[in-house]
Amino acid sequence: SYSRKDIKDAKWIHSSLEKFHIPTKLPRAADAEPIPKPLRCFRDINDLDVMPESFVKGIENALGSSKYLIVVCSPNSAQSATDGNHYVDWEIQKFIEVHGLEYAKNHILPVIIAGEISHNSKKSECLPPSLYKLGDDFLTHNFPILDYGDENTLTKDAKNDFILKILAFLLQVKYSVLNDRYRRAQRKRRQFILGAAISLVAVFALISVYAGFGWKRANKNLAFAHYTQANSLLEKGETDYALSYYKKSLQLDENPVVRDKVYNLITNGS
Repeated sequence: SYSRKDIKDAKWIHSSLEKFHIPTKLPRAADAEPIPKPLRCFRDINDLDVMPESFVKGIENALGSSKYLIVVCSPNSAQSATDGNHYVDWEIQKFIEVHGLEYAKNHILPVIIAGEISHNSKKSECLPPSLYKLGDDFLTHNFPILDYGDENTLTKDAKNDFILKILAFLLQVKYSVLNDRYRRAQRKRRQFILGAAISLVAVFALISVYAGFGWKRANKNLAFAHYTQANSLLEKGETDYALSYYKKSLQLDENPVVRDKVYNLITNGS
């Protein structure tokens, strides 16, 4: 559940949750429900006030069939819309109505992307009103908070940490355990990519060496052809043409026999 003003954040949170590769064999309670792979998260994409009654009914059904409700909290979601309606709060109330108050206390997760939990400031308040009805014990939970850091910049690590905290709640595992498994998986992935890159470089190096040997062999063959032609011309007495072919052969292959031939032709004319 989210305010339409926060749709950009809601989109990447939704996408990150569904794309997350859940580690296998996570230490979980014996009575924990099986983990669906991939995770499926319902997110309505239109304002309720412009939707037909069937759409509203569809959201009610989705809330009823959902095990958890993630509430994207910000000053936008804490306040009513300009028409006086409060759509985020409406969804919270419906979830409580369908599942019961006690169930809701353990299955609603506020995730804070902006603002703060504050009874005193409507401007910075981030929790919709109905969340306060879940009691003080609920409000003392360690809700995931999107950390923009000292420079007010949202980093990739901050987003990953935020998603991991949400997933720890949904998967019923400790955050420290999930974070450790995630970091190990990332290290293995980087090692695999590095290994693949090194292998690729080695293959290209072998190809280059092979190509180099092939090119050298081709030069030797062409040099020998020029040398043979030069000998034939020399036998016919065409010294100048012979010298030209000897030089071509020498440019392709530094053969000492050819070099001596060129030297003798230049100095002695034979």
